[in-house]
Amino acid sequence: VGCAGPTEPEKNYLEMERVWQYLRAFCIWQDQVPTHPFNGFDEPGDLTDAIQDTIKDSRRYTVYYPPDAVPRSLQDLLSSARTDVDTFGTVLYQQWSSSLGYLRISSFEENYTASRGVFRSTFDELSEIEDVAPNVIIDLRGNGGGVLDVLDSCMELFLPAGVSYIEKTYRYYNDETRSARTRTITQKAVRSGGNFEGRRYAVLIDTNTASAAEIFAAGLRDGLGPGKVTLIGKRTFGKAIGQYYKALASQAVISITAFRFRRVLEDSTEADYMRVGIPPDRTVANNEYISVAEDILQGTAKLTDVSLQVPPSAGVDHPKARGAYAILHAELPESY
Repeated sequence: VGCAGPTEPEKNYLEMERVWQYLRAFCIWQDQVPTHPFNGFDEPGDLTDAIQDTIKDSRRYTVYYPPDAVPRSLQDLLSSARTDVDTFGTVLYQQWSSSLGYLRISSFEENYTASRGVFRSTFDELSEIEDVAPNVIIDLRGNGGGVLDVLDSCMELFLPAGVSYIEKTYRYYNDETRSARTRTITQKAVRSGGNFEGRRYAVLIDTNTASAAEIFAAGLRDGLGPGKVTLIGKRTFGKAIGQYYKALASQAVISITAFRFRRVLEDSTEADYMRVGIPPDRTVANNEYISVAEDILQGTAKLTDVSLQVPPSAGVDHPKARGAYAILHAELPESY
């Protein structure tokens, strides 16, 4: 009786070819894309694992998700029929005085509200705010980013037409030539008259300010200059990349790093914030964010009432900001 040895699992050649072709077309790290989809690789995920785009932790941004392991967040992002969920607002604005407002932006998203049957984005929420104070504290602490198209729309509310705010290098597919290319452009605001335009801003940032939120902070600072915008807090996360998400025929999903961002600065050595983050103009302790911002914007006496204890994860240090944060996040799940 013969005795056969163990057999290797059969490769899913079709799926591996799909993943490889998407990487060749859209991955910004073309020098890391494998030259062949099968040599040395056994699974589709092995191909995406070859792309080394981690930042400060072990999280990968170019990822293959098998059909049975696609995160719910990606399912919702790629679906146009989100009928079973209610999502929560990403913006809260409070008028603290006739000359000072506080704006909290927790993310740049487009969410579906089942009870109202509508899609609403951060842009929609911002554009509905009226009578904005001449000086605004913009709180981006803990804002991990969001959808790039939403971010670009939001910039239009703050910048006059023609102002450059970020340099973007990205991969795209040209249908006419049937080939993929890399393109670099400078993003500019295209229209004026936004409800937040013409103000002075103190922008609060921390180590959890990332991705689209970093573009927003840098775009305001570099587009309007230090006379109009001051970054306050701590150096940001340093995620100067963005992703495409593609649903495959197999129902798997692939996340591909397809965008690379740089600040629009004359000093090119400071323009690249990948993995190093965006430095603040004023570094402050956790309990000084709001008081320093008020002092910069309108020269008021610094507020020092920080006796109430705040959970470290909240990142909110002043009673006024604590109240705004509580309103915005009152119904969010603990895992948010």
